[in-house]
Amino acid sequence: MPARLLGLREVPEDEVDDIVGLLEDAGISHYLTPPGLFGLSPPALWLREPAQLDAARALLAEYHAGRAERARAEFEAAHAAGEVPSLWASLRARPAHAIGLLVLVIGVLLTLSLPWLLMGA
Repeated sequence: MPARLLGLREVPEDEVDDIVGLLEDAGISHYLTPPGLFGLSPPALWLREPAQLDAARALLAEYHAGRAERARAEFEAAHAAGEVPSLWASLRARPAHAIGLLVLVIGVLLTLSLPWLLMGA
């Protein structure tokens, strides 16, 4: 019976390609399933032989550790170069969006506190 190795919802295509290549290089037989109708069931990566599950999980853990390290190094390099926007720069880039979110947050807070405000009246 096949064993599910990884759910692929919200997984970037380059990561899926890397993982499939990693499994093929290791000689682990696998297949991909597409998302279900209306997106109710996620796409997934399955192993044909459940006995290979531990080896595949070890490869996957090693791959994800390396990918996280590369992403962290890229972020730190971009941050050192000043390419990562600050919160203030993000707010200035989209002022209408920032004001809309602020109004939404204030509206939710007022709506939630309205029963307590009306109790005192």
